[in-house]
Amino acid sequence: MLSGFLGTGKTTLLNQLLANREGRKLAIIVNDFSEVNIDAALIEGEGDLVRGEDRFVELSNGCICCTLREDLVDSVSNLAKSGKFDQIVIESTGISEPMPVAATFEWEFEDGFKLQDLAKIDTMVTLVDASTFLSYLRKNRKLADVDMQATAEDDRTVADLLVDQVEFADLILVTKGDIAGPELTDKVIKTVAAMNPRARIVPVEHGKIANELVLDAHLYDLATAATYHGYAEELANPHTPETEEYSISSVVFRSDRPFSKERLLAALRTSTGLVRSKGYCWLDNDLTVVHSWQQAGPNLQIVPANYWARVDVAPGNEIVLIGVDFNAREVLDKLEAAVLSDVEASALLGSR
Repeated sequence: MLSGFLGTGKTTLLNQLLANREGRKLAIIVNDFSEVNIDAALIEGEGDLVRGEDRFVELSNGCICCTLREDLVDSVSNLAKSGKFDQIVIESTGISEPMPVAATFEWEFEDGFKLQDLAKIDTMVTLVDASTFLSYLRKNRKLADVDMQATAEDDRTVADLLVDQVEFADLILVTKGDIAGPELTDKVIKTVAAMNPRARIVPVEHGKIANELVLDAHLYDLATAATYHGYAEELANPHTPETEEYSISSVVFRSDRPFSKERLLAALRTSTGLVRSKGYCWLDNDLTVVHSWQQAGPNLQIVPANYWARVDVAPGNEIVLIGVDFNAREVLDKLEAAVLSDVEASALLGSR
């Protein structure tokens, strides 16, 4: 089970696991909190990584451990019963807590069935972005003084979500150390070690890690998991969806005209509450090129990815925007204003 906040590198790691599976038959369940499951599209875009007997199941528009709990149970059950796969990897949305997902495996149905009767959890893996982790905690005034025993009645924050993801993990992969630098990365490692002393912590660059460290770690212990605060309650009562609990919302911006690069940058500088965005865009200064758009926290990258002539997508923009307490309508309006008008687009495209 792969957990981690938005943009920590779960999909990169998943691609790494697929590329180096060495004959191992993997079933993948991906759950992306957005109208468009871009993470799944990226994975499938790897081509040869999904050939053969690997199988993908997409769960969209909901958190993996509540609104989709029965879908998750059905998917895992069907994959396990088929006998075709050696292992199942679940990549949850960046806003999911791992504990409720683990509890799903012990959740007892009316007929007495438990998912763990068919498939047992091997390891709960959490990815932590070294370049943004501490800044997210500080922005929410949570770090050294974070209350590790916070109850469900407490006022929850994004920092609480990060703590939940770290505390319940068996294996913590600290990513993007190349961006953070050695000093900050070391500080993050020491912080997560203090938050979860029992977890194995491994620094990872570009998703490169030996598959057996993730797929054959055998670190999950049901008895230990059952002692986690709120675990017993989770078995009895479905929890509040993370999309409501943390005031996290998602919208998709689409347009078939290029952005004015200058107006786009101005719009992004004045937009607040945006913690994650991803997709592709069309810029007026480079009309022949598809630009990949990836943002996590303060880090935004808009870089050339391919030529429009080489991809099976019409020129345009499609960007998933995920924010905390952000005015989605305002952000969409700013992006729309950054797109070339009909007159501007006609003049620019007509001159090509």
